[in-house]
Amino acid sequence: MRVPENERELPISSSTPPAFTAEQRAVFTDVLNLLGAHNIPFAISGAFALHQHTGIWRDTKDLDVFLVDDQVLTALAALRAAGFETEICDPVWLCKARRGQYFVDLITGMSNAVVIVQNDWIERASHADIFGMQVKVLAAEELIASKLFVTRRERFDGADVVHVIHGTAGKLDWSRILQPWANTGWCCSGRCCSMSTSIPHTPNTFRARSGPTFYPASAISSIIPVRTRPPTAA
Repeated sequence: MRVPENERELPISSSTPPAFTAEQRAVFTDVLNLLGAHNIPFAISGAFALHQHTGIWRDTKDLDVFLVDDQVLTALAALRAAGFETEICDPVWLCKARRGQYFVDLITGMSNAVVIVQNDWIERASHADIFGMQVKVLAAEELIASKLFVTRRERFDGADVVHVIHGTAGKLDWSRILQPWANTGWCCSGRCCSMSTSIPHTPNTFRARSGPTFYPASAISSIIPVRTRPPTAA
């Protein structure tokens, strides 16, 4: 069962909110207002979603907007009409809208094409105040799913995954995390558990708040084997 966001106690963080310039704030708020005016369902991810679920702020140069694939062309047309430069960077998952030196990423899936943003990602998103606007932010489960395979040398989101698991303190709906990867042959729960080794498990911190661990037995047992069979044919 999901716990309402306003009932969760986030870990204490020494991080501070990003210092957005006036131009950057204007770009972000104009995009959000445009999407809302055209009734395009979306949810925010990236630095804003990470803060929502962990209490941790980090600097960001862009705004990550998740939406379903069939809304992208409508969104791009609305943004172009409002003076934004738009680009389809990768038809599998990524478009951009730019104005000046700032930009917004429109994301419809993961770059490995295994997971696609679904309508229920937007429906399950929680509300948050961003720049004085009430907008939807990805739920913790979908935020984790979007980061599990960002493990390149130049960009590794494993720390974010661990912080979200820690921040939600045993309240994750693991069925939601496992569901997108069913029948793909990928063991995402094993990745989550193996990433967790970077957090100390002391009696008074990590383990004490939810029993022996923040992971259900099914997630822990799936570490071995990580991948035992090829993906199921479509």
